[in-house]
Amino acid sequence: MTFFYSRRQNRSEGLLTGIPKTAAGRIIPTLFSEDTNLEILATEIYFNNCKFIIVNLYAPQGFDIKQAKSFFESFSIPVIIFRDFNLHHPMWGSNTSTSLSNSFVDWLQFRNTQHV
Repeated sequence: MTFFYSRRQNRSEGLLTGIPKTAAGRIIPTLFSEDTNLEILATEIYFNNCKFIIVNLYAPQGFDIKQAKSFFESFSIPVIIFRDFNLHHPMWGSNTSTSLSNSFVDWLQFRNTQHV
């Protein structure tokens, strides 16, 4: 496996994405503010003549999707999002939702229908 790792200066933990040795990849720089609650590791992957992006997100107190929307929408290739961002919504098994999680789900559903 080849591993891509990102760790913010003020934290001992970080984000990790692993890909097979037969794939190639590179970290995509992000322009998110260092003082934001959001940690993000975006990796562009080339595998079997396919190109896609894996985005690893961590936001333990939730986040405002507005900043992330422009980042996600800048890509013209498929994006796979792995998340731990503490947004509760029935779509992923919660009994409750918030305005931030509703906004994120609305955006996900809209983006999904744009690429079908």
